Amino acid sequence: WELARELGIPIAVIMRVDQAPKLGRMLERFPEVTVALDHLGSPPLDDGPPYDSTRPIMELARFPNLRLKYSPSNMLATVKGPGDFQDVLKRFVDRFGVDRMMWGSNFSATYQPAYPKLVNMGHEWISFLTSVEQAKLMGENALDLWPSLRSGKA
Repeated sequence: WELARELGIPIAVIMRVDQAPKLGRMLERFPEVTVALDHLGSPPLDDGPPYDSTRPIMELARFPNLRLKYSPSNMLATVKGPGDFQDVLKRFVDRFGVDRMMWGSNFSATYQPAYPKLVNMGHEWISFLTSVEQAKLMGENALDLWPSLRSGKA
């Protein structure tokens, strides 16, 4: 974390939702470090509205250095219960804002469906947003976070 701060580079974190308090302490300790939380912190999402399982992550919205990445694994978590992934996304967008969120395919860890279908699913989930907002979630925000990807020098 100290080296990331010194070098000005973001950190990607994958964790379970019950580890949110630990992440909160690190975000508070290192406000200069931007953190991309993978898979929305892995809340189960099978509890349905109002998705109480997301509360620990929602509470982290107060840290402006936190970004959220969502993926097909999050969508699949809603399939097990009464949830709707688009509803989940709306709640996260309302809390964090479009500029602090991004989509990731989770490819190659997610082999089914094929990559083009994953991209199509990603677009379908955010159909409630404007085209500018959709572009941010589907790539622009990630390119802002990791600008070397824009230049092709990654």
